[in-house]
Amino acid sequence: MTDPNRVQLYLSAGVKYVVAFFPKETYAEGHTELFEQLAKDPVQQQQFESLYSVLVGELLSTERITGLIKLYPALAISFFEDFSEIALGETAPRYNVDLAKEIDKVCPKPQDRLILKTFLTFNASILLTNYFKKEFDPGAVAFASTLVLY
Repeated sequence: MTDPNRVQLYLSAGVKYVVAFFPKETYAEGHTELFEQLAKDPVQQQQFESLYSVLVGELLSTERITGLIKLYPALAISFFEDFSEIALGETAPRYNVDLAKEIDKVCPKPQDRLILKTFLTFNASILLTNYFKKEFDPGAVAFASTLVLY
């Protein structure tokens, strides 16, 4: 049986990862082009950038991501199980394509799918962790720095 405290600790780390590493440039296609088009009017360009920052900030708030995880508890458990297999050396770190397909199947909103899939990138980027070692408190994780974010 999966220990709920370990799942919660994992999800907490995953939420922090999403906030830090969510691929913002893929979220708002056309952002750069529109920003450049507004170069002739610096005031509008600044207003646009301020609005974009607010929207992305709300999209990637810890509360919103946590709420999203609560909407899909089965996915949250699957994310943790995928992490466990990688952390225990049962499988090599990889982006779990099957879980990505499951996210596509159950989550209707594109921005929410991107957020949830960032948990898969989190798992795929793990190189080393003491998460399951009995002589340490869980929490230390080493990441691949060259992984392409999805």
